[in-house]
Amino acid sequence: MILKKYVEQLTNTIAKNSPVAIRVSKEEAKPDIHLTSETKGLVKDTGDIPKMKNEVISSLDIWEAENRRPYIQDYFNIREIAHTFPLSANYKYINKHINNEIDRLGYERNIENFSEVLSNIEKEIGSEKLEVFKRIQKIFNYINIIKKYNKIKEKKESYGIH
Repeated sequence: MILKKYVEQLTNTIAKNSPVAIRVSKEEAKPDIHLTSETKGLVKDTGDIPKMKNEVISSLDIWEAENRRPYIQDYFNIREIAHTFPLSANYKYINKHINNEIDRLGYERNIENFSEVLSNIEKEIGSEKLEVFKRIQKIFNYINIIKKYNKIKEKKESYGIH
């Protein structure tokens, strides 16, 4: 029930920010499409839903809501063992950091950007060829070091030292 409400809220948010507003009335199954000023010349108003060239889900939040798990589980291919204690704590910490990093960089929250940020970290620390448990542990340790470094840097700057 909570997931359904979340997906509805997410869908409404996306619909409000979309250049094409799609409304489906409860009485009829055919959606009512209204073009905004941004899309009037770009899309022909035929009354049909425009076909997407690529049916891949690009929004990270929608993907996670539909699949009922964080994308990081698929990235590391740990769906079956993700609930085990040390692993679950570490990958959740990594997941939170990657999402914060995406927001900090101003990237769109989608699977491609999530994978790119995480793979950049893995390339930087050389963990991409390790077994999954060692990869996750190494990334977890790296993120802890980065956070400590950033706190020290902030303190240093607060005292006017560069």
